Amino acid sequence: MNASRCAAALSLVMSMAAWPQHAAAGEDACLQGLLFSIENDYLGRGRFNTDRWYTNGLHAAWSYRRDEACTGPGTRAARALGNVVTPLGGDLPDAPDIYFGFGQNIYTPQDITIAEPQPDDRPWAGYLYGVVGSAAERGGGRHEAVELKLGLVGPASQAAGLQRWFHDKVIHDDEPRGWPNQLRPRLAAQLNYTFTQRWTDIGLLPDWAGVHGHLRASLGRPRTLAALGLTLVAGEKERVFGAPDEGDHLGLDFREHANHLPGLLHRLTVYAQAQVAGVAYNQFISGTSFGPQSEVKPRRAVVMTTLGFSWRTGGTSRLEYRVKWRSRDFEPPADAPTDRVQRYGELRWVVDTSR
Repeated sequence: MNASRCAAALSLVMSMAAWPQHAAAGEDACLQGLLFSIENDYLGRGRFNTDRWYTNGLHAAWSYRRDEACTGPGTRAARALGNVVTPLGGDLPDAPDIYFGFGQNIYTPQDITIAEPQPDDRPWAGYLYGVVGSAAERGGGRHEAVELKLGLVGPASQAAGLQRWFHDKVIHDDEPRGWPNQLRPRLAAQLNYTFTQRWTDIGLLPDWAGVHGHLRASLGRPRTLAALGLTLVAGEKERVFGAPDEGDHLGLDFREHANHLPGLLHRLTVYAQAQVAGVAYNQFISGTSFGPQSEVKPRRAVVMTTLGFSWRTGGTSRLEYRVKWRSRDFEPPADAPTDRVQRYGELRWVVDTSR
């Protein structure tokens, strides 16, 4: 990847993370942590040297303990919002955590320099959303999270302006010219659920490794799907890394976990994940655009693999990087040449404010 583009992305993540760290100092200790994430195909460039499809995602989230003793204004607001999403009942070792956040996704065809409609490729689309969620430990290595996302698809997402600015001012790349053909305005509401089972003491693996299995489901717009996956983790093997995909299922886990790697590697965690999803609906492919209706169809089975690492930069911060390979999530017309795989990267800055 071009070094200047990588530096620009890292600078943006760290600048986004800077101001909440100062704000957290005045908040009560029930603010657990903050997460900032950039997903972009420039961050995963290799032989798949592309700028298309799911091309950019910006995501931020804050997590609070659900504790009645917490009285800070941020905690009270989060508790009120968290009461909207209360699916985690029964006997829990600890009260569920509450989190909320916001984000933006950008989708484009393979050639962003064409101003005319491209019905044989996926539509131009932007998505701006807010999210409120709840996550809990179930005991026995089980973890559950539920989140509600509400958002806007279409020009109100401000995706067109952001991409034009980023290409012009930051990476000095081709002008995206096809935004007049983007998806029409729509409201979006989506419910996400993730269950994770962690096996951390498997005889066939060394002490510093574990295996996580996850089940995730999304219902509503913009996407309805179900997915199964496995993750191999070395280092902080009890930490939930989730199954993050386009801002869904972020995998917020700010609890303190021991690192089982020896010596100088005690700050490092590495993981590899494989997932297969069955997709019932994808508005970013099937939605109605301002131009002619796209001729592509959503693929019902989508496979994703992820390699990533987490490096604890200090007592309260982690820098994470993931590279993701995803099979094409749409089926083009028979005579339209297109790649079968998209590769993109994710850069995260995580701050554990409760430490």
